Amino acid sequence: MSTEPTPQRGAQGRGIGFQINCIVVISIVIVMGIVLGIVGKMTFDALEDEEKTERFNELGKIAASVQTRYAKAYQASALAEVKIQQILQASPEARSREAVVQVLRDTMAATPELLGAGACFAPNAFDGRDAEMANTEYSDASGRLIPYAMADKVIPLNGYETAGWYTNVEKSHKTMLTDPYTFTSSDGRKMMAAAISRPIMVNGQFLGTLLFDINMGGFQSDLQGISSEDQFYILFSQSGLMVAHGRDEGAVMKNILESMGVKAEDVAKGTAEEPFAQEKVSPTSGKDTLYVYAPISFDGVSEQWGMCAATNYDEFTADAKHMIYILVAVAVVGVVLLTVGLIVFVNRRISAPMSDLQGVVQNFAHLDLRADNPANVRVREHMSREDEVGS
Repeated sequence: MSTEPTPQRGAQGRGIGFQINCIVVISIVIVMGIVLGIVGKMTFDALEDEEKTERFNELGKIAASVQTRYAKAYQASALAEVKIQQILQASPEARSREAVVQVLRDTMAATPELLGAGACFAPNAFDGRDAEMANTEYSDASGRLIPYAMADKVIPLNGYETAGWYTNVEKSHKTMLTDPYTFTSSDGRKMMAAAISRPIMVNGQFLGTLLFDINMGGFQSDLQGISSEDQFYILFSQSGLMVAHGRDEGAVMKNILESMGVKAEDVAKGTAEEPFAQEKVSPTSGKDTLYVYAPISFDGVSEQWGMCAATNYDEFTADAKHMIYILVAVAVVGVVLLTVGLIVFVNRRISAPMSDLQGVVQNFAHLDLRADNPANVRVREHMSREDEVGS
């Protein structure tokens, strides 16, 4: 019986091939993780920005109805101012107070968007007859011409001495749009309103203001109709007072800028390319919510109102997350296929030749130089390769 030792092949599983495979797999996972993280973040941000732009454009469409109502009232106020200016072309003693009232009545009849139209002349600025006209139909104890026409009657204005629509315009000599307020009609109905106040100027001198109350009612029901649990809309004024709230009518006339920590100038700077947005917990739903704001500009005034779309953040990012899941799935499949391919390649082209070479060395150590030894045969096959292993 032969006592020659039998050559043994090196142990498998922890050899150079295994080490190379481990390094390759770890490297692939790290690189793919970094690439996936960067691509995923860029994709998520791009999709989120796209969603914000869509919300911004959507707000513009919703705000169009507000701008349309304002535009009709503004055009009516401009026409009324022209007619008042024509009256003021006459000398003070020839001016008719009744003519001013008729202009206001005609304006109301032609403009259903208005709740009321008034004129507030400075002391003795209209006809110089304030003293004799005290407590008459279109005046108060001051005698100033201050008629206010509603749909069914004309009454004297009150509170004008301290009202912003008068005092601010008196100082600035510019047309303004007021903050919203609650308007009470002659039959006791209450509704949201805002006013256009125009200065009455003659030869650079301030004679008074023209006041036009715009009906802002109806927007509350409009926004409620298009709002849902996951998405609602808010209309607010230049100072932040909410005119309409799609989910919480009780929030109307509260200040959204104060409650959300937002500055009016930030809203005003928002554009479709760079909409102003913030992520906060909604006081209405208690959920993480993304608020997208859009300014509303009006002809002839510097004041800007705003619209806000509040969307459940999970709902808002659903499409972006879905895309990320697809990217992750594709990346995982790619990593698996690439890893399998590299493992097979390493085993065939590196691990197996080195293992066979190890067998040859062991055979040589035991002086086994037989040509038909399996290890020697396999090594001769590898020597036909033209790479480093074959040479």
